[in-house]
Amino acid sequence: MRNASRCAGSLLATLLVACQHIAPAPLSPESNATALEARSLEDPGLQRFLEAETGTRFESGQTERFDLVLLTLTALYFQPSLDVARAQLEGARGAVATAAQRPNPTLAIAPEWSANPGTAISPWIAALHLDWPIETAHKREHRAARAEALASAAERAVTVEAWRIRRELRTALADAVASEQRVSLLRDRNGTQQRLVDRIEHRVQAGAASQADAMLERLSLLGTEADLADAERNRAGARAQLAAGIGVPARALDAIELAHPLGLPGDPLDSLAETDARRQALLQRADVLAAIDAYAASEAALRLELAKQWPDLHLGSGYQFDQGQSKWGLSVSLELPVMNQNGGPIAEAVAARSEAGARFVALQAQVIAELDQGFAQVRAARDQVARCEARVAEQRRATQRASAARADGAADRLAEVTAELETQSRESTLLDARLALEHARAQLEAAVQGPLARDVAQAESPRSQSAGGTR
Repeated sequence: MRNASRCAGSLLATLLVACQHIAPAPLSPESNATALEARSLEDPGLQRFLEAETGTRFESGQTERFDLVLLTLTALYFQPSLDVARAQLEGARGAVATAAQRPNPTLAIAPEWSANPGTAISPWIAALHLDWPIETAHKREHRAARAEALASAAERAVTVEAWRIRRELRTALADAVASEQRVSLLRDRNGTQQRLVDRIEHRVQAGAASQADAMLERLSLLGTEADLADAERNRAGARAQLAAGIGVPARALDAIELAHPLGLPGDPLDSLAETDARRQALLQRADVLAAIDAYAASEAALRLELAKQWPDLHLGSGYQFDQGQSKWGLSVSLELPVMNQNGGPIAEAVAARSEAGARFVALQAQVIAELDQGFAQVRAARDQVARCEARVAEQRRATQRASAARADGAADRLAEVTAELETQSRESTLLDARLALEHARAQLEAAVQGPLARDVAQAESPRSQSAGGTR
């Protein structure tokens, strides 16, 4: 009895030493909010990250001009939604280790006490029972295959999230740049409109125009001033939207200049071969590959349920110290598939595999639709930009002719100002067309999903890799 207790105590001490101890990590809303509000594009960790990814040494103040590449890298560094996807990936990788584990044996200690022992015999009976499970039919391999497929899908999901961020970021950047250009155009238009009002009022005073004519131009001036106020408000909103896409507060963008060619020719998407783009998207998009992984996981789950038709073995051994006698025993047990043979879970697994296959087909159909829509919108937007550019060029020539006529005394200042106003109006229409082209390009880029600037977006957060970075 004393030996059995000593063995049990030693085993318990060994188990306690082998246990992991992880320090608690309490979450503080206040400190987390403070850290988020303190994020800045001057973060030293971000600077090191940008230098490592671009291979460029940034001098002081050089990174105040941010283009789409730098903003994308900054979003990969700061964006909280990517941290969520990375955390889910870590959970999926942990599930791989869980699936590969073998089941632990079970040790039972069952002491007994005899009420009427024989003379000079201990009334205590010490019993130890060991149960060692053995999985059959490769269940552990099927379980591990399912977990590995799900981990691969989770890794693809990080890239899917990175592409969602990239698309929204490109759209927000185009909106922010367009809003700044629109404010500049409306300021010029407002000045031109004011000069036109002044010319009309001079004519009214000279008796060459009516008060009704002056009133119409003053109303047009009020409309332009209202449009300018709206544009300035939209510019602030566009900057805030861009900051949200990056994962920083809006004031972090106050000191930077946004560099993005809005709707200009030379974008790689304009020369993209449609056939190659379709093949790449249908075969290599991150969400397509994730759907393939999900189907592989459902197939492994079905194999696992089929394997469960075969019962696991349980090898048992026992020792009993029975009133002075040492007794040893062995046992073999298994589940008898009499009431069911796992038919229900098998049927569920078959249905889940069919659903995963249907989801894959639906996804590829969605990709085709996105590509069709993306290419059509880019072509239409390019044509619209070309037409608007031709109209602007034509109107600029008309303005030059009006200026030349005024210089020759063949026309007055009013005709020249009116021509300038029409030129500015057509330039505003051209800006809208270029913005629409940028939106179409962002949609097509997301539909094709070429390589991102940082292909290791699936790895851990670069903030944790860069010493000194802000969390």
